[in-house]
Amino acid sequence: MYYKFYGLDQKDKNYVGKICSVLHNCLYASLPSRFNDPYEGYCAIAEQYKMPKNGIPYHWEGISRYRTRRGVVCLSMPNNGTMPYDNILMWSHYADYHSGFCIEYSDCIDKILKEIDGNKLIKHGEVIYNEYPIVSGGIGDDDTEPIFHKAPCWEYEKEYRFVFNHPGCIPLGKNIKATINAIYLGVNCDINAASSEMSLLRDFIKDNNICCYQMTLNHIQYKLEHHQLKL
Repeated sequence: MYYKFYGLDQKDKNYVGKICSVLHNCLYASLPSRFNDPYEGYCAIAEQYKMPKNGIPYHWEGISRYRTRRGVVCLSMPNNGTMPYDNILMWSHYADYHSGFCIEYSDCIDKILKEIDGNKLIKHGEVIYNEYPIVSGGIGDDDTEPIFHKAPCWEYEKEYRFVFNHPGCIPLGKNIKATINAIYLGVNCDINAASSEMSLLRDFIKDNNICCYQMTLNHIQYKLEHHQLKL
């Protein structure tokens, strides 16, 4: 299973697009240059001026070009038995300080993302959390290698990434029940609130008969809990 967190902060310039993509059962492939980690897509170069097959010099300008060219879908996976929705930091960093929600996607999206028409899937795999990566060859046919490396401090994310030819919306199909297993609401997310975004999300959950869980605080230890809601 894969997991993705969504915020409900209307000040976010991509807010409308994020909500719409969820309601239409899509995932958005973003540019690495727009991620919250400024090191995304960077690496050390062992052979700085080696020429790749496409004739582009392998230097910082070349790397920057690819950081603003590819589209990447970032999802999280269970980490040593711990589910992403149990991680306090994930909610704080990616769900508008626990006021957003987390979607649990089924394993079948792996197959769906590999068969997308119009936006070719170049590579997919787990992110490696280690020392600064050193690439010894040219960019060549695989300019995505640095995208799968991050600093050890990000290891709590346990990311799995799908890299596409270009950024944009990736449709998962009309069968929402086949792709979405459940939706988890953050501690500060009130599904019964009168706001328009909550109304849209509430109707989406009810119309598609999706299991919905509310995250709550354990007041004895630093631990999140969840219980199923009946909408």
